[in-house]
Amino acid sequence: PKPPASICRAAGFFSNPGSCTAFHRCVDWTGKGIHFSIFHFNCPAGTIFDDSLSICNHAYAVNKPECTGYQDPLIVFTSTQGPVTSWTTSHRPITSWTSQSLTQATTVV
Repeated sequence: PKPPASICRAAGFFSNPGSCTAFHRCVDWTGKGIHFSIFHFNCPAGTIFDDSLSICNHAYAVNKPECTGYQDPLIVFTSTQGPVTSWTTSHRPITSWTSQSLTQATTVV
C-alpha cells in the first residue's frame, strides 16, 4: 500500500516501508515542515531504491540487506549474429549449448 502524506516528516525522496522498488517524494509547500504533499513512484525493472543517494540503483550497488538477491543475474547470449543480452528469472548459473545454433549462455554477476 502507498503510504499517506502523514508519513512525511521532511522534504525529500524516501523508500516505502517494506518495499525494495517503491518510493515516495515528500514536498514541503510552506517550507515550515507542517504541510506536505506526497508523490509515489516505482523504480524501473532491475533496480531498487537507494536511500543513501535518493535514486533507483542496481541492487548490487545498494547496501540494503533485505533486498539481497532481488536482481536476477544477467545472462549474455552469444552467437554468430552477435551478443544478445537478457534477464533470467533463475538464480542459478546457466551454461548451455544447442546443436542447431551453437549458442552459449553464461551468467554474469
